[in-house]
Order: sequence, then structure tokens, then C-alpha cells
Amino acid sequence: MKNYKPKYLGLILLSLMISPSFAQQKLDSIIKAREQINIAHQIERDSLKNLLRIEKLEELAQSNPDTVKNIFLSNLGLQHAPDFCQYQQANIIRCNGNEIAKIRKSTWPKSDSLKTITLSGNKLRRVHFKRNHSITHVDLSENKLKRIPRSVRKLHSLRSLDLSKNKIRRIPYFIKTMDSLVELKLNYNQLKSLSKRDIKKLQNLKSIHIGANELKSIPENIGILKQIETINIGINQLTSLPSSFAQLSSLEHLIFYRNEFDEIPKEIWSLSKLKEIDFYHNNIHEIPVSIGSLKNLEQIYLAYNKIDQIPDTLFTLKQLKALYLHHNKLIMVPAKITQLSSLQFLDLGYNQIFEIPDLSALSGLLEIDLQENSLSEFPYELTEIKSLRRVFLMGNPFVMTKDERATMDLLRKELGELGIQLFF
Repeated sequence: MKNYKPKYLGLILLSLMISPSFAQQKLDSIIKAREQINIAHQIERDSLKNLLRIEKLEELAQSNPDTVKNIFLSNLGLQHAPDFCQYQQANIIRCNGNEIAKIRKSTWPKSDSLKTITLSGNKLRRVHFKRNHSITHVDLSENKLKRIPRSVRKLHSLRSLDLSKNKIRRIPYFIKTMDSLVELKLNYNQLKSLSKRDIKKLQNLKSIHIGANELKSIPENIGILKQIETINIGINQLTSLPSSFAQLSSLEHLIFYRNEFDEIPKEIWSLSKLKEIDFYHNNIHEIPVSIGSLKNLEQIYLAYNKIDQIPDTLFTLKQLKALYLHHNKLIMVPAKITQLSSLQFLDLGYNQIFEIPDLSALSGLLEIDLQENSLSEFPYELTEIKSLRRVFLMGNPFVMTKDERATMDLLRKELGELGIQLFF
């Protein structure tokens, strides 16, 4: 027995420690301990939220109703909307990030001082408004609404209505009768299609946001939207545009990111007022020379495509301030890029660029991104641009000696003291 203990006891203990049942017990105890910690933290957070809710509601109740201009009751865990009717001078009501499921008409003040209502991030299934001539902005995003509340018709001065991230399936006819409404946001809803009748309902609008709704096409009569300035139909399944799209003569902002375009639609080249085009995350292989016809372009977003060259006509866009072409297949950057005298943001990261021209002539450049390319020579000329604030050069195979790298580290420190961030 004396020889047995020293020789085998350690092995027996080890076998017990690594046995499946023992390991599972240890794992269960760790998980249980973490759950208890999480529960304790949640209880602490809830307690703090309860205290804050009580404090905010008491503060509001004790205020002189005639002097209250702004009511902020965000993220307090409210399950019912407070009675706002006595606050006749309120301009703004923010009650977002709560758990309110229903709001009655009697909740709102009768006066016409109220301008903005924010109820985003609740659990609203129903909301009722009373007649009003002053409210201009209503945010009902991130709720559980299945339809646009009919009572918004009573808000006669309403200009902007945000219903993003709900469960809305159709656009009601009464939208057409809301003469003051100029912006409608219906991103992340359940609009499976748009009909010609739907387009007619939107004729008074200047800004339409219907991204992330699984749309596969746009009705041919979209050309009747003569007042439209902004269209956001990102995160859908569009592959082409109807010919009448070329008639949207007031359009300034065009957002088609995350669709299925193989090319930039030719219908946009006649839209001379365009200031922004966004085709992020499509399947576009080239930038047509026709882009030079959009003389008012200020922002071009064509990242995450398959573009391998930039046409010279793009460099004639004297108003261009932002050019985003990262995550493409560019190999080189034409020297004519220095003609973009208004350029402030240039992102060519994640391409295959092995050489860039001297960009020091871009005197207004604020940020340049050339990371993850194939540059072997460090573009020292960039340090001569006094306006630059951020330079991204990481992930390039720069050929440098130890002394040169030490010099670059010193340069980075010196530039940092001047407010310029250099990453390489």
C-alpha cells in the first residue's frame, strides 16, 4: 500500500478531474455563475432605470406646465405614455426607447405649439393623433405598426414622417392628400412591390426612403414624381430602371446600395441636378464615360463592386468632394485625378493599386485611404498636403530599410502633433 499511493494516486485524481461528468459539472457551474452575474447586473440596471424613471416623471409633474418647452423621457422603460395634454407650450416630445404599445388621442396637448414627436424604439401597435397645425416631424420608427396610422392625416403641417423598421405592407391612399408631407421613410418594412397606383400616392413628396423591402422593380410611371429630390431604394433586388426614371429632373440624391445592378443604369445620365450617387455593393464592372455629364456631382459611392479603371471624364467633375471606390479591382490611378480641385475625401483602399501619381496638388484633401493595396513606394508627397487630417496606408508592401521606417515613425509623431493622423 505504501508504494500504491505515490505511484497511482496522482493518476486517479487526474482521471477524476478530466472525466466527462466532472468537466460538464465544472462547465455548468461556470455558466451558472455567469448567468447569476448577468442577472445581478440586469437587476442593477433595472433598479437604476426605475430610479431614473421616477426622478424624471416627478420632475415633469412638479414643473409648471406653462413653462415646459421640451419633454425628454427616453429609455426609461415606460409601458404607458404619460399624459402630455396639460403641457400646452411644449415644442418637442421625445419618448423613444420605451415599451409603450398604444397611445390614445387624449394623450396629446390641444395647442399648436408642438413641433416634433419622437416615439421610435417602442412597441407601438396603435397610435392616435388629434387635429394639429404645428407638428412638422414625427418619428415612429422601430415599432410594431402594421399600417401607417390613419390619424397622421390630422397633422396638417406634417413634413417628415419616419416609419422605418415596422411591419407596414402597403402605402395608403391618404398619403396623397397630405399636402405638407415632403419626406416619407419606410425603410425595413414589408413592401414586397410598388404599383403604379402607389407611385401616384407619392407625387407630393421630395424625399422617399423605401430601402430594405425586397423590391424587384420600379413602376414605369415613376417619372411623374417631378418634385422628388431624394430617392433611397437601397438593400433591394433591383437590376434595372424604367425609362421614365430619366424624367426625374429634380433628383439630387440617388441611393441604390446593395442591389443587383450589373451596370450603372443609363437612365441617370440625363439627371443634371444629381449631387450624389450611391451604388455600394452591386455588381458593377465599369464607370461609363457618360458620368462626365453629371456636372453637379459632389459625392460618388461605388465601393464594393468590380470596377478596374476610372474614365478620364470623371476627372472633369469640378464639384466632386467625395470619391469612394474602395473594395474594387483598380490597378492604377490616372494622373488626371489631380484635376478634381474640390476633392476632400478619397478612398481607394482594398484594390490592387501598385502606383499612384503625385497628389500634392489636391490642396483641399482632408482624408485619403490607400490601405490594402500593392504600393511598394511610400507616397511622401501626401505629407505636403496641409489640409490632410487622416492618411490610411496600412497593408501595403512598402520597401523600406530600418532607418527609413524609423524616419517614418518620427514623421508620424510630428504629423500627429500637427493634428494629422498617419496610419501605415
